[in-house]
Amino acid sequence: MGQLIYSNLLKWETRDKRKPSALPIHYYATNDSQMEVDFIVQAEQRILPIEVKAEANVHSKSLRTFIERNPDLKGVRFSTLPYKDQDWMENVPLYNVEKLIKDNYH
Repeated sequence: MGQLIYSNLLKWETRDKRKPSALPIHYYATNDSQMEVDFIVQAEQRILPIEVKAEANVHSKSLRTFIERNPDLKGVRFSTLPYKDQDWMENVPLYNVEKLIKDNYH
């Protein structure tokens, strides 16, 4: 599932770099690998940490820790669950990946 998300992000990242809509894609992990965030994207001043969960276990401990350390951010978790806004994070169904990117970074 991570590849699906990555390909949708990459489609926006590889757009004309001279335009402000280019979307750099990053991966985050601590030195000891105790915490990792699948994708971090930035469009102008907005930073969006993204976690991808394709299995039944959708706990996002690393994403929650990342948000606790950066309380001005709000995370996104793509999963098989329906949409849900949880103050610190939005759960977005996997089928809505492209819509979320278009709505936030177009």
